[in-house]
Amino acid sequence: MWSGTIQIEQFDPKSDPERLRACHAIATSAWEIDNPGVPPLTFESYVAQWQAFDGSPLHVFLATDPAGRPVGYCRITLPAKENLSMAFCALTVALDQRRTGTGTALLSQCAAVARAAGRTRLAASAFDGSPGAAFARAKGAASGHADILRTLSITAGTPDRLAALRPAAEQAASGYELLSWRGLPPEEHLSQLAVVLQSMEDAPINEGVEPTVWDADRVREVEENQAAFGLDAFTVVARHVASGD
Repeated sequence: MWSGTIQIEQFDPKSDPERLRACHAIATSAWEIDNPGVPPLTFESYVAQWQAFDGSPLHVFLATDPAGRPVGYCRITLPAKENLSMAFCALTVALDQRRTGTGTALLSQCAAVARAAGRTRLAASAFDGSPGAAFARAKGAASGHADILRTLSITAGTPDRLAALRPAAEQAASGYELLSWRGLPPEEHLSQLAVVLQSMEDAPINEGVEPTVWDADRVREVEENQAAFGLDAFTVVARHVASGD
């Protein structure tokens, strides 16, 4: 697809690491502006964010200028189980290419993919006060529920602070035990993990957005997809001793 002097091409991030690294370079160059206060992602962590571990289709496009230089990208996820009227998009434009129509062209590409899949709403996220938030408003997007991102700084005083909190924590945790594992969760815990995950779906969400429905099969699918991608998960859970929950 050509948009003015910009060419937009779809690619497979699993089989085209060169283009995926170009996307990472674009994101990194604008990271402090687009994600204030958030440490930049390594390439490996960045790639992990591109995976739809529940099997939802993912479409990725890279924009290049007439010289072939990557100048922006967009990623569209089409939920496969809930929210079948929605498409989730993320797009980033190189700093020196902003306000040239590149972002608008990429957004049009997102809308075209969503429309072809029968989706009627696009959703995205941006930090308040960021260029992404301003771009979304300019295109007519309405703000939804705000998420809060908190950062815990580990300092020399952190161990003493944790030690001071431990007596009260141990008293409150009486009757519970900790279980831990590395990698895939044991099969016997899948159903209860689904219950825990489902209990967190009562958080406020935007109007018209459906919560994720968890069961043992979905937990297994997500965990297996993460492992197949190469993520090494360390899990700790609390279990009520008397009930086994």
